[in-house]
Amino acid sequence: MPFTVEHIPEDVVTNGVLSRYSAYAKDRYYPLSSKWVADHERNARMAIVSRVGGASGPYDGTTETDGFALFWHDHVIGVYANPLPTSCPPSGPEMNWRVHRLQLPDIFQARRDEVLDLIREAFRAVGQFFNGERFAAVNVQFDLPGLED
Repeated sequence: MPFTVEHIPEDVVTNGVLSRYSAYAKDRYYPLSSKWVADHERNARMAIVSRVGGASGPYDGTTETDGFALFWHDHVIGVYANPLPTSCPPSGPEMNWRVHRLQLPDIFQARRDEVLDLIREAFRAVGQFFNGERFAAVNVQFDLPGLED
């Protein structure tokens, strides 16, 4: 089953895996996002947990970096990506991302290609419902040390 966009269950924010991230802390007026992408068959979920740069606060005007937590088999994979400008070929608008940092637990080092495929699929689901728009395609570029894309 592919990733789908879902509302994050309240207990996941208050007591679960997202409760440890400041973006979902109880003292914030609202979480960074009330939705995540989930693939129940593969026990995988991905949520945005941070946003730095762009037009946000003291980093106004710098390159925006979004931090995501990919929860997979009771482990957390940190994914840091820059949203790139949307492209508009004749086939329809395309969302573009550059993943430049990956915090990959040792248990997944031998499965790195599988993890990268999972990240691509998760971002494609994000593109199905991002800022209320639907994108014809989502392109994910990996700019990681030691990785030929």
